[in-house]
Amino acid sequence: MDHLWATLSKIQIRLPFLADFFRTFPQGEAYLVGGAIRDLLWGGESKDYDFLIRCVPAEELGRFLSQRGKVSWVGKSFGVYKFIPDKTALEEAVDVALPRTESSFSQGGGYRDFSIVSDPHLPIEDDLKRRDFTINAMAADLKRQTLVDPFHGLKDLEAGLLRTVGDPALRFSEDSSRLLRGLRFVSQFDLTFEAETWTVLKRRIGELNTRREDGVFVVPRETIAKEFIKALVLHPVRAYDLWDKSGAFAELIPELLEMKHCPQPMLYHSEGDVWTHTRLALSQLLTPEFESEFGGKPDAEVVLAVLFHDV
Repeated sequence: MDHLWATLSKIQIRLPFLADFFRTFPQGEAYLVGGAIRDLLWGGESKDYDFLIRCVPAEELGRFLSQRGKVSWVGKSFGVYKFIPDKTALEEAVDVALPRTESSFSQGGGYRDFSIVSDPHLPIEDDLKRRDFTINAMAADLKRQTLVDPFHGLKDLEAGLLRTVGDPALRFSEDSSRLLRGLRFVSQFDLTFEAETWTVLKRRIGELNTRREDGVFVVPRETIAKEFIKALVLHPVRAYDLWDKSGAFAELIPELLEMKHCPQPMLYHSEGDVWTHTRLALSQLLTPEFESEFGGKPDAEVVLAVLFHDV
C-alpha cells in the first residue's frame, strides 16, 4: 500500500489538473480506478490512467477540462471525457468519467448490448460493481487517500486469484469478450482462476462463436484476435495451455488440436508429438538465451510463427 500512495503522489504532481480540480470543486471527489490500481498494488507502474469524478455535473467538468488541455466528449450517456492535459508529457488521452451504471439489454454476450447511464452522484461502489473482475474493481480515493475495495480485489490479488465481480454466469453473459480477457489476465499475471469462475468460463466458451440474427458474430473476430495475440505475446506457454484447457482452441482455432498425437520421427524429435514440440518451442521465446541471441523479446509475428510453424 505504501508503494500505491507514493506513486499516486507522483502521478498527481505529473498531472497538475488534479490539484486544480480540488481547488475548483471542493465538494468534488476524484478516484483512480481499474487496471492502474491493480498494477500499482502489485508494485509495478501504469501508463493507463482512468479517473472517476463524483459530485460535479458533466457540463462543469467539461468546461474545467477544456480550459486545461485537449478534451473530447465520448457520448453523452457514457459520461466519459478523453483528456490530454496541458503541460504534461502524455501523448495518449486519459479517461475522465462520471460514475455510471450499465445494464445488458440482451444478455447475448455482445459488448455493445448495454444501456449506459452516467450520474455524478452515483456511489463509487455502484460504478465498481459493473466491472468484470474483482482485481479491476478497486479505486483509490485521491482526496481521502483510501482504497475503495467493496469486492475484495486486493485479497484476490494477494492470493493470485482471478474472480468475477458477482455471479460469473451473469458477468460472462453480459459480455462474452470477458471470457478472453479472463484468459489474458491469468496468462499475463500468472494467476489462477477462482473455481466457479473457471467452471463457468469453460462452460460458456462456445458462446464466442455465437452469431446474431443477421449472421454477424456477437464477439467481433478482431476482438478475439487482439486478446489472443496479447495473451500469447505476454506469456506464450501459459496462453497456449489455457486456450487449450478452456476449450478456446477447440472453438476458435481447432486446426491446432490436430497437432495432438501427431507423431514425429524419433531421430529428430524425441520429445513426443507435434503438440509437445510446439509447446517446447514456445517455451524458448521468453528465455535469456533468446533475448541474447536476437537482441530482445519476440514480437507478435515471431510468436505466431512459432505457434503455427508445424500446424
